[in-house]
Amino acid sequence: MMRYRYAPFLLSAAASFAAGCGDSDPVDARPPRQTVVAVDLSGSQTPQSLQDSREFVGKLIDQLSYGDQFVLIEMSRSGVHGEMKRMVDSVPALADPTFVSSVDEDNLDGTKEAMRSLVPILFDSTLVGRILQTDIFATLHTASEYVRDKGGRPTTLVLLSDMLQSANGIEMEQLRRMPGPQWIAQQKSRGTLPDLAGVCVVVVGADDSTPEGVEVKRFWVEYMKAAGADLRDSNYRLLATGVGDVSCGAGSTGGTAVGQSAHRASPP
Repeated sequence: MMRYRYAPFLLSAAASFAAGCGDSDPVDARPPRQTVVAVDLSGSQTPQSLQDSREFVGKLIDQLSYGDQFVLIEMSRSGVHGEMKRMVDSVPALADPTFVSSVDEDNLDGTKEAMRSLVPILFDSTLVGRILQTDIFATLHTASEYVRDKGGRPTTLVLLSDMLQSANGIEMEQLRRMPGPQWIAQQKSRGTLPDLAGVCVVVVGADDSTPEGVEVKRFWVEYMKAAGADLRDSNYRLLATGVGDVSCGAGSTGGTAVGQSAHRASPP
């Protein structure tokens, strides 16, 4: 396992002042959240889909805010789980929640660039096409370990994948070997489902435009529900043009849209 630590991420302040009085505006902040992103590097991914995934990760990094935790993991490779690359860190909360200092602003460009510089390590071009089997089930169990340590933050789990499990006797491509109708219930009764209670799940890269794709989607919606997560039809998509396009709705446990930024005021 490769684990990388890097400088905290900071977002810039929006410097605005109340007209006529010189007092700083109150901070327009959302609660801190946890974002867990799993990237599929298997042979079923095209160069374009990998490029789209990399750009999407960049947009998620751009939208991190104070108190957030960001986790980026490679999807599990069948039989070689120890080689998974993982990156995780948390953005420090503001010492004074009423404003962002000039030091915070000065650190903005450098800290974002530090995170972006690590993304190519996970998107290793030498692995593309060489990973023949991807274990989505194992990936979800890994993600659940991070969810366990979310520290009270609402969690969004982003799966950048075609969602075609290919390991442990299950081959979802062309529905070659799909789990039986009672498989999910059996896994739940055995206690082998990941604990994703309250997690908002977003899938980007899965095609549900064919009968086979619809069947795969149906399986994952049922699986996530049994694991306690919220995977909605609108969040199971082939493309996402922007990070603000994916959400579990303001009233859901999973919280706000992925990538909704917070604007903060500077002191006078």
